[in-house]
Amino acid sequence: MVFRRILIGGMAALLAVLVTFNPPAAKAGNPLNTSFIIADHVYPLEHPAVAYSSLHEEHLVVWCASNAGGSIIFGRKVPKNGPMGAVFPISGTDPSQKHCYPDVAYNIQDDIYLIVWEFNSYSGGSYDNVQGRLLYADGSLSGDLFFDTGGALRNRTNPRVDYGYTYNRNLVVWEGMTSGGVSSDIEGQVVNSNGAKINSNFIIAQGTLKLSHDQPDLAYNISRNEYLVVWRCYDTNDPNDLNYDVYGQRVTDVPGSKGNRLSIGRFSPPESAPSVAALPSPAPQSGIYLVAWQLQYAPGDNDIYGLLVEGDGTIGAAVELTGTDSNLDETNPVVAADQARRRFVGLWASNYGPSEIFHFIGLRGRDITSDGLSGAIHRIDGLYSDQAAAAPGAGGDFLVVYNDAVLGEGNMDIYGRRWGNRIYIPLTRK
Repeated sequence: MVFRRILIGGMAALLAVLVTFNPPAAKAGNPLNTSFIIADHVYPLEHPAVAYSSLHEEHLVVWCASNAGGSIIFGRKVPKNGPMGAVFPISGTDPSQKHCYPDVAYNIQDDIYLIVWEFNSYSGGSYDNVQGRLLYADGSLSGDLFFDTGGALRNRTNPRVDYGYTYNRNLVVWEGMTSGGVSSDIEGQVVNSNGAKINSNFIIAQGTLKLSHDQPDLAYNISRNEYLVVWRCYDTNDPNDLNYDVYGQRVTDVPGSKGNRLSIGRFSPPESAPSVAALPSPAPQSGIYLVAWQLQYAPGDNDIYGLLVEGDGTIGAAVELTGTDSNLDETNPVVAADQARRRFVGLWASNYGPSEIFHFIGLRGRDITSDGLSGAIHRIDGLYSDQAAAAPGAGGDFLVVYNDAVLGEGNMDIYGRRWGNRIYIPLTRK
C-alpha cells in the first residue's frame, strides 16, 4: 500500500466538481511500451512501493536491499520525461540492521514524501518496530522518526501509510504483537506533515486469545475525509469458520473508528493479502473503495476476488479480477486508483499455466471502472515478477513497479512499466 493510492494535484478542486458532476470513467488501460530496470544490485531487491508527485511529475520508488545480515531502504525518482535520478539510501545504512517492508505517501501541500518501514537494530533484546523518514523537495532527508517502538514481546511489523489531504496528515498502520505473543492487533498512528505524532497510537482491531489480525492496508477517501483500513483476521471463536477472513474498518485521522467493523471476505477457503484503493464521488455515496484479496481453494490454486465498498461502509458489488481457472495460481493482489480519471487498476502474480512453455510466476493486471466493470486481463511482464505496487501519474498512466529476475540469475531486481490508455492517430498523406 501500497500505492499507490496517492492524491494528485488539485484534489480539492476536483472534489468540488464531483459534487455536481460525476465524470465518466476512462477506457480500459493496458501495459505501455516495455519494462525497464529501476534498480539492480548484487543483493536481492525486494518489496517495492511507489508514490506520485504531480508538482514535479515524478514517481518516487522505494525498496529494500537485503544482505546476509540485514537490509537497507533505497529510493529513486522516475520522472515523466527524461532520465531517472540517482539511487540513494533513505534509511540508515548499517548493514547489520533491518530496514525493510517500506511504504510511501506523498503530501502535495508541503511537497514532502513520508517513507515508513519495519526496523530492528538486532541489538540484544530488540524487537521489530515502525520507523520512517521525510524526504523533502530539495532531496534532503529528516532524521529517523519512530511511530511506535517495540517492547517486550511486542513486535510491530508490516507498516502501511497514506496521506489525508483535508487535515494535511498521514495515517500509519501496522500489525502489533499482543503482550505474550499469542495474537496481533492492527494499530494506527496519526502523523503530522512534519513527522510529529498526533496523540498516541490507537487500536483499530484488538487481538485476543482467539482473535488475531495481520496484513493491514489502507486507502484515503477525500470525499469523507476517512480511511478504510483492511486486514486479514483469524477467528477461532467460530467453529464453523476456522479460516482466515478479510475485514475492514473506517478510520478518521482525528483519530478514531467510525461505524461497525466490515465483513468483506468471509468464505470457507482461507483468504489473505488484502489491498484497498479509493476514488472520490459525490453524496450520497461519498467515495468508493475497491478491496481485493487472495482466496485459496487448495495449495497452489489461489484466485483473486474483489468487492466495492461505498464510502459509508455499505458493501457493494463483487468485482471480477481473475476468475476461477484451476490451472492458474494467482496471488498477492494490489489495487490502485486514478482519482482524476475515476478508474482502478488491479494487479497480481500468476503462473503462466500449462499452455505456456515455461511455468514461471509473472505479473498480470486489468483496469476496473468505478462501477466495478473489468477490462481485459493483460500480462505485464516477467518470468518471476511479484510484489507489485502502482501509483497514478501524468497523462492517465500508472507506474507499475515490481521485483523480477532474469532467467538464470539468482537475485531479484526492481523493474517498472507504464500502464494506461493511449490513442494513437496514424499519420496520413494527402
